[in-house]
Amino acid sequence: MTFDCIVVGAGPAGATAAYHLAKRGRSVLILEKAALPRYKPCAGGVSPAIAEWFDFDFTPAIAARWRTFAIPGS
Repeated sequence: MTFDCIVVGAGPAGATAAYHLAKRGRSVLILEKAALPRYKPCAGGVSPAIAEWFDFDFTPAIAARWRTFAIPGS
């Protein structure tokens, strides 16, 4: 099987690239070494600026909203 694009890594950047390529009609294969879903240090956070890159609503997947946060020890 052949693909127009192979994306290595299904993290936020890879998944975003694959989404937009597929949306434009490209056949895309995503390769990820870890089983999904997996633990992510970002805890699944998506900033409002990044959410604007997508044409679907993230609201059904949002468990909590934070307006401010602090990094322990800083």
